[in-house]
Amino acid sequence: MNKIKYHKVGDYYYPELNIKGNKIELTRFGRELLEYMKQQQYSMYFSMLCNGSLCDYLKEMDQEMNEQYDLLVEQFKKRRGITEKLKAQDQLKWVREMNNIDHCVREIIRNQFIYQ
Repeated sequence: MNKIKYHKVGDYYYPELNIKGNKIELTRFGRELLEYMKQQQYSMYFSMLCNGSLCDYLKEMDQEMNEQYDLLVEQFKKRRGITEKLKAQDQLKWVREMNNIDHCVREIIRNQFIYQ
C-alpha cells in the first residue's frame, strides 16, 4: 500500500499529489486550440480529457496546423514576390511584408482549425 506524503505550509499539511499522464509540448496553435476548447467547447474538452484522447487530439491538430502554416507562408511569399534578394535590398519592406503574411496566415489557420 502506498503512503501519502504531506508537506507543511504554514499551519496546514497538503498532500503531495502527482498526476501521471501525458505531458505534451504544444506550439502557439495547439495552445490556442486548448484555450478555445476550455472556454467555448467545454463539454468536448471535458469529454476528451476524461477518456484520455485530449493529448493525442491536441498533438495531431497542432502538427497539422503548423504544417498548414508553413505551406501557406511559402505560397504567400511566392505570390507576393518576397525573396532573399528583397531581404538584402530593403529589410524594412521585407519585414513589413512578412509580418503581413504572418498575420494573414494565422487568421486563416484560426478560422479553419480553431474556430470551426
